[in-house]
Amino acid sequence: MHSQAEYHEMTNIGQQALQTTTEVTYEKGSGTRKVCLVGLGFSVLVGVIFFLLGCIVPHRFNGEDDVIAFSPVGLELLTLGIDFAVLIVTEINGYIHSLSLRWALYHEGRLDFNSSLRLLTVAKETPANGLLANIAYFITLSFCYGAASVVVVRNTYVIRAEALGSLADEWEKHSHDANFSRVGPLSLGFAILIQCALSIWCLQSQTFASWDSSPLTTLAAFGLRGDELIAQSGTSEARPSRSDKRRSPYASHPRVRLALAIVTVVFLAFMVWTALLIPYGIRNQPRGSWAFFPTSTNGDDDEDPNTMTIFLKFFKVHNEVYENRGGTLGPDYVSESNLFGILLLYVVLQSLVTIGLHSAELQVLMLRDEATWQKSSACGSTSWSSLSSVMAPLRSPPNAVLLLFKPVLHWFFAICLSVDYAQGMAMRAPQTAYLTAAWAIFVIFAYGISFYRPRGALPLTYGRLSTMREKEIERLNGGGGGDLARDGGGR
Repeated sequence: MHSQAEYHEMTNIGQQALQTTTEVTYEKGSGTRKVCLVGLGFSVLVGVIFFLLGCIVPHRFNGEDDVIAFSPVGLELLTLGIDFAVLIVTEINGYIHSLSLRWALYHEGRLDFNSSLRLLTVAKETPANGLLANIAYFITLSFCYGAASVVVVRNTYVIRAEALGSLADEWEKHSHDANFSRVGPLSLGFAILIQCALSIWCLQSQTFASWDSSPLTTLAAFGLRGDELIAQSGTSEARPSRSDKRRSPYASHPRVRLALAIVTVVFLAFMVWTALLIPYGIRNQPRGSWAFFPTSTNGDDDEDPNTMTIFLKFFKVHNEVYENRGGTLGPDYVSESNLFGILLLYVVLQSLVTIGLHSAELQVLMLRDEATWQKSSACGSTSWSSLSSVMAPLRSPPNAVLLLFKPVLHWFFAICLSVDYAQGMAMRAPQTAYLTAAWAIFVIFAYGISFYRPRGALPLTYGRLSTMREKEIERLNGGGGGDLARDGGGR
């Protein structure tokens, strides 16, 4: 580490070199801004479409006339497609939310790293990124994926009402019938619109110095406030010593420990759930199928390889509408109001998946920031453009993998816990085991990126602005070639 005199000398040099307003230029991200605003408008449109779908969808328990026949694979892939649509909408709003947090911390003089664990980081002076707003954002995020699971709901009611379960051909014909629910689209549309409103609040709460995600851009913006940045670096986590330049994200940011603790706790919860469910499912259906895509939910034919399923039937109510072919009222069913109760339970349980996936964002963004920092040394310039932040998630392998994990793991959860209007809430034992296995892969991914040490000519910073600035000051003091901050932004 430097002596106190050397440190003050470097500080003065840095202020003279970087603090003058006219000398500091950086990428404002105008192209990214346009994409985000168009994306926000698209998100509002998607929210309105789902909300209107919930308002106009006809749903009457009148047997075959009201259902849509799906194949086993088609019914599940439709939910996966909705999850990918939710991913696009929530990532657009999430980027706006993260930018708002970055510049809120910047104005408060509390921005240490370029990237933060946004839902678990609170701004003190900006309500749009305060505790209540973060809680609201997390709830809407969980609601989006939870509601996506019940937009299309299996409906085998005609089989139960007409006592067709003993007929193999009838069961095969109707076991994957489904309806568009009212609760699912209404809740999904409402959650998306609330999330868009939170994004608009973020936009109105302050002025963004830049819409760009590069740590070099943020560092250049600090050229106007370099004295504040260096002054606060001593109050946060200690800098790495010269003998410890190859630290991992785990050793560089205290929040990574929290992120790993969360994904591990979620994995243990899934392990317990699987351990309880599998024996019960085997005892009830010893001949049950372990197929990846669920087969029949619960046929009467012992030879039919049904997926091992446990039904929670306390969500069913007495039917007062549907008359079967014999002229009598049909059996109990899940009403739309009770379906909303199931959705609330989904949101609570699925929030484990949501917070676990969100926790890994920190390590992913730290590695992405580090790649940008190292590239500035290798190329002498980052060749940044106003649209670079739009493609940055796809150009970073860890980021692209995380984007794939989000809809897929939420979809796995939806397969484990589904709804049948005729039979209640279904818990599928084999799919629960597959979810646990998939989450184990995600845990390995999260731990891997947490302890990964990238290669590069520069000391590792992971987007820590004080460390980046210190190295830039050393370059200026030693006559090193170029200003990294300006290279990162002045396009």
